[in-house]
Amino acid sequence: VTDTYGNPAGTEGGPGTMMEPYDTIAHAYAYCTANKGDVIICKPGHAETLTATTAMSTAGVTIVGLGNGDNRPVITVNAAINGLTICAANQKIHNVKMVTGASYGITSKLFAVTGGYGKMTFSKCHFQVAAATKMYHLGYILGAKGVPVNFEDCVFENLSTLTMAGNATLQKNALLIRTGDVNIIGCRFIDMGAQKKNKWAACVKCGSTGTGEDLGNIMFKDTVFTCRGVAITSRAAAVSP
Repeated sequence: VTDTYGNPAGTEGGPGTMMEPYDTIAHAYAYCTANKGDVIICKPGHAETLTATTAMSTAGVTIVGLGNGDNRPVITVNAAINGLTICAANQKIHNVKMVTGASYGITSKLFAVTGGYGKMTFSKCHFQVAAATKMYHLGYILGAKGVPVNFEDCVFENLSTLTMAGNATLQKNALLIRTGDVNIIGCRFIDMGAQKKNKWAACVKCGSTGTGEDLGNIMFKDTVFTCRGVAITSRAAAVSP
């Protein structure tokens, strides 16, 4: 098992050790080998801002954030991009916070699982729409049946405080699940948008109006929704509970 470390005080070309870590997750990820049990460890207080997509295209990699609460690693997505694109199987992200930045586009996402890749797990992660920012979806899943994407003990939070004029486009959904199997276990969806325009139309939207999509099994277990609920493609999000 290879452990590589990330810290904002690190360097791009260093050895990636605890004492001489890489400066970004992307730099550490570039040294990982598929299906060898590689682990990227992010030190407490690690913070980085993404203005270009980080493609997680190496199977079997785990990213682990150290620290608790506000001291855990924070990734800010600050452009009209998908912050992390998961495009290889059997990966895991644990104890990392991802937030929207001021330049986050309304069609951006903090993360996207694409290409039918599954067996991806997010555990104890925090996905947040920060105040004075807007978004379309926090996460997007284009998976496949039989290879589930798992969310375990994660928090999805909407703190947008934009005015009506500054947020003409509704905050859409925390998660858009287009295809595949998804398990949501022990998670919390918290919608604290200051006005109706700031709130999610639904926490989770399953399916869409597109064609050729194969929505699989969606499981919710021990999950709390402090907002407007779940919508499916055949039902208008505006009237979801």
